[in-house]
Amino acid sequence: MDEAARASGDEGPDSAAIPLPDPETHLFDSLLQGAAGEARGAYNSHDAWTVHLGGSTATSPAARLVTVHEAQHAALNDCTSYGIALAVYAVLALDDDQQRAALQRLVTWCRGVHEAFATYQSLSLVADGDPAMLAGYPAYQRYYKAAAGLAQRTTHKRLQELAVETTARVCMQTPALERVLEAGLSPESTSGIPRFERPDERFRLVQAHADGDFWTAAWDRCRSEAGAGWTRLLDAEAPDDPAVWQAVTHALHDQMAGLLGRYDATVLAYDEHREFTARAIDTLQARAPHHTGRLLASQDSAEVDVEAYEVWRRERLVVREVPRRAVIRTLRDLAVAGRAALVSGDGERAHVFGTARPAFRLLQQFAFSAGDRVTLADKGAETVVVLRTIDDDGEVECTLLADPGELAMVCSAMPGRKAVLINVALSSLGDIPWRDRWSDVLTRTRVTGLVDLAPLAQFDLWRDTGETLTYAQATVRDGTDEPAALFACVVGDTNLRLLLPCSDTMGDVLANYLATHYPAARFDPTVLTDASTIVEATVSHLLAEEHHFDVSAYHWKDGRA
Repeated sequence: MDEAARASGDEGPDSAAIPLPDPETHLFDSLLQGAAGEARGAYNSHDAWTVHLGGSTATSPAARLVTVHEAQHAALNDCTSYGIALAVYAVLALDDDQQRAALQRLVTWCRGVHEAFATYQSLSLVADGDPAMLAGYPAYQRYYKAAAGLAQRTTHKRLQELAVETTARVCMQTPALERVLEAGLSPESTSGIPRFERPDERFRLVQAHADGDFWTAAWDRCRSEAGAGWTRLLDAEAPDDPAVWQAVTHALHDQMAGLLGRYDATVLAYDEHREFTARAIDTLQARAPHHTGRLLASQDSAEVDVEAYEVWRRERLVVREVPRRAVIRTLRDLAVAGRAALVSGDGERAHVFGTARPAFRLLQQFAFSAGDRVTLADKGAETVVVLRTIDDDGEVECTLLADPGELAMVCSAMPGRKAVLINVALSSLGDIPWRDRWSDVLTRTRVTGLVDLAPLAQFDLWRDTGETLTYAQATVRDGTDEPAALFACVVGDTNLRLLLPCSDTMGDVLANYLATHYPAARFDPTVLTDASTIVEATVSHLLAEEHHFDVSAYHWKDGRA
């Protein structure tokens, strides 16, 4: 990866049209399984939302627009009762045609407000609301205009975004969830959802009746609730005051709930959806026990700004359309060929590359034979160490090491400590028995980490225990020019580089979170530059071999990856 770890920079807008997915099928397909395609995104609320960057530049407006668009879909579902209903029916629809039809019904009734919100907010955040980025996509232009019509009631950008966000939220904060839960999540119960409990019908009410007088009164109440913090709230350069922001968002929510209430469209309180989350998961698992543990809910954080960050733990960056074929070997298998079969690169760049991961994570990354899948499935969440190379046919050969002694043999056969690189998952670093067993031999290698657990929770843990943290960002490419952003950090005096290939937007989100929530964290490019050779080789393997990157290593349940 000769071009790896170069400094991140804006390379300007893409010349080609942004390949946005079909808005008529996007939300439904994404909820079920995720759409595939170059620079497309997909969201399914029971698992994760996915970004396929394909060949798009990671820092381009195209990539950022798609990434933020999908994050908006995820956020709207996470913070509303109707979104929770979508999540549970998306799980049920995986194995039941009647439930699939129920999900389709629910999606049809919210598509307008969902796409209007995601399109407006993503375009506002990425391109300052420039509709030229939607050229060639008339459906998305219509969705943008529907939301922009509400935003035109104020000239202030932050209030425009707040108006669109609050409208979407009150439209999705309906009693429909309680209705279907009372019916045990039966597919037919969705048919009985009344007209004004359907989000798009509520959206039309807001469009028709939220006139100038309404918005004048609404902003007056928000200004009153904010008090002296109103001016600061309007300043885009000033840090948010969480207490002021919460007071304003709740006030506008209540104003809009009052408007819809005049037409018998009941709106739940701002956070009332949280009261149904546990019940929804319990009802889902009672109806479909084989899906126990599948529904992933956001944390019930009381802080509005932290809740906005929290959705980013759901990103999955896909770097190739299908997983590479892979085969499990042992050192005994390689005895005839010799250990040179483990070596990647040549000359001064010759090295052995390996990973330490929970076994089930390899099942998620590669296409193994049935026999190899059984071998890994039997190990479940157990950390396994494999040495990896790619053969001439693009198949990944995974040499499974039986014990630390086998890694010691490989180290002895290679000239110099730098020649053996081991990338250890953060989840495996928390596997104390494994770490104690392997720590001695790992000192003979160059170790990096892979962030595979929710980074914000890790940041909070390190901050609360008084650890310092340094971090850096870069744009990386492998030999086929596949792009991604790279976030890297070092905690305390460990000198261990923790790496996370991600979308450029997620990298920025993590850096912003550290800047605003972790006083002891600081940006330091030497996190990457002082270990550039090791980082380049490691990231080159990761991007060239793996299928996707996410922070969901805790998702092993009852033998299912």
